[in-house]
Amino acid sequence: MMADTYTFQDIFQYVDTAVTSYVTDGAANAAGALAGVGQTLLIIYVMLWGWSMMRGLIQEPVMDGVWRLVKVSAIFGLATSSALYASYVSNFLYDWPTAFAGVMQGGAVQNSAQLLDQMLDKGNTLGSQAWEKASWSNMGAYFLSIIIYAVTWIVTAITGFIIIMAKYALAILLAVGPVFILAMMFEPTRQWFDKWLGSVVTAGLTIVMVVMAAALMFKLLNATYDAIQLDANANSGVAAMKTIGPLVVYGIICVFTILGMPTLAGSIGGAFALANASALGWSYNKIRSATPAALRMGKRAGQAGYRGLRGAAGRFGRGSEGASVTGSRASPPGAIYRKITAGSSRRARAA
Repeated sequence: MMADTYTFQDIFQYVDTAVTSYVTDGAANAAGALAGVGQTLLIIYVMLWGWSMMRGLIQEPVMDGVWRLVKVSAIFGLATSSALYASYVSNFLYDWPTAFAGVMQGGAVQNSAQLLDQMLDKGNTLGSQAWEKASWSNMGAYFLSIIIYAVTWIVTAITGFIIIMAKYALAILLAVGPVFILAMMFEPTRQWFDKWLGSVVTAGLTIVMVVMAAALMFKLLNATYDAIQLDANANSGVAAMKTIGPLVVYGIICVFTILGMPTLAGSIGGAFALANASALGWSYNKIRSATPAALRMGKRAGQAGYRGLRGAAGRFGRGSEGASVTGSRASPPGAIYRKITAGSSRRARAA
């Protein structure tokens, strides 16, 4: 079933157009700025490598050396040519999440925008039906309509927001991609490319996993919408309040499931660029940071309580002469026996 609503399709089309232009212009500017610097670094690298080979500091077969130069030249070409970068790097890395998510969905819905518009259209249809049947004598229909509208728009808006945010993050990463590709030329800076690639994969996986989670959750909402529609048809176009409970529950499940996808994608992709963007990740980080502070506060409170009890024991444990008994050592049994026997012997001599 094709959706009659084109809200998200229009939004995503505008976003894709703007993002594609941004990536193309940004990558071209970065490649142009790196051309002179990259050429200088390439010349210095070849000179130092050749000088080390001549002095015998590097011992490797000739073919290995030739292959090394070929790899360095290919990296330099990708980093300094905007056409090569767009053909082999940026276009693929930006398009694969949408294409893969569409393949995983199958059916008539070929992209995430159509999926969101389909759910939005179905929720709006049910909400408008309930609103039309509402009146002063049927106030419950107003609540039904508001709940249907709220659940539909909140779930679809959060899903669309996370997808668009991931697209923006992916665009920014791809725009500065030539810098990190050029970093592959040297071993000490190669880790920069690895981290950049991990962030790119994380952004792409976020799109894929959010779309797949939304498709799964929307199946539950679809079943609930169908139940509400059947109940409305059986009651003169107005659904009963009991059919709204599952819709609210499934809506809450959808929201928390979709909000957790950026965190899951970050753990798989090897980066956490989008993990903190979700409310779930923000709450988790707050709880995790609050736990050590709570433990430290508990430790200090325990130490203060121990010192207070120890001081109280010292005050209440003083004898009649004011001497504290807390610091005195207990007499051994032998000493106590000698004191008793010595006292009895003195009384015997006095008698």
